[in-house]
Amino acid sequence: MNKMVETNALILSILLLIISTLALIIFKKRTTQSNLPPSPLSLPILGHLHLLKQQQPLHETLLHLSHKFGPVMLLRFGIRPAVVVTSPSAVEECFTKTNDIVFANRPLTPLSAKHFNYNYTSMGAAPYGDLWRALRRVAASELLSTTRLDATTHLREHELKLMCRQLINQSSQQVNLKCWFRDLLNNITTMAIMGKRYHGDQVNVGDRKQALEFQGMMEELFKLLHMQNIGDFVPVLGWLGVGGVEKRMIGLMKKVDKFLEEVIEEHVVKGSCESGIMVDKLLVLQQKEPDLYTDQIIKGLILVRLNLFHGFFFII
Repeated sequence: MNKMVETNALILSILLLIISTLALIIFKKRTTQSNLPPSPLSLPILGHLHLLKQQQPLHETLLHLSHKFGPVMLLRFGIRPAVVVTSPSAVEECFTKTNDIVFANRPLTPLSAKHFNYNYTSMGAAPYGDLWRALRRVAASELLSTTRLDATTHLREHELKLMCRQLINQSSQQVNLKCWFRDLLNNITTMAIMGKRYHGDQVNVGDRKQALEFQGMMEELFKLLHMQNIGDFVPVLGWLGVGGVEKRMIGLMKKVDKFLEEVIEEHVVKGSCESGIMVDKLLVLQQKEPDLYTDQIIKGLILVRLNLFHGFFFII
């Protein structure tokens, strides 16, 4: 009898503890949410994903919602909360000296940022901190400065002369200028970064297989970067492998990493030179600061630069 009373008392105590905990969580959630921006009614698990229409561009959907809920609103895409700001004055306030550091960080999503940026360690996905500041300094002084632009002037001039020579040789034929200019810009980019051409008829015979591999990888990479992945918003579906997007990302990144390793190895064997090529410059810096300019950091910088330019060329 005493044991039964003790058991009932224990069960009652556990139930009271659970109820108290749930009540505290609900109360805390309500008080916290009272400071959040206005938000449409959300669905469990999906959040506001149901409001995104395939037939309507995202910016039009957000504009329509802002007319109803104001210039600053909260949306939940699955488990990912997002504050949408549509007012110019509010946007300006977000990036003032007072608030810019608050908004400087990046969430550890989407999955493409993890798999295509060496686990968030490249310039395009690194969280705000010492690494991000170091990469920003490298980009500003060594990769995107006017000095670096001037150092590759001869490469651009040479590629333009090659294209003009080819056009003259084919003056009696019909040509697609869009394709010609796309190949020209791509070759200028890859010559400046890696010292090789990967597009058009000017690819060296021995490099044709590598060129085709490079073109295929970059097109697939750009597609996956901009592909909607349900696992970014509902992680449990990603863990179950729904859609197979993450599996494709992992497989592709293995190929890309191997390719970039070979590029770095080629330039190490040749030896660094003052050619203006980005990889050579980074390898020189690696000798001076090996702790900062690791092979992984160099590969990440190459990939960010390739993504930046190839994305533009893919659009045109």
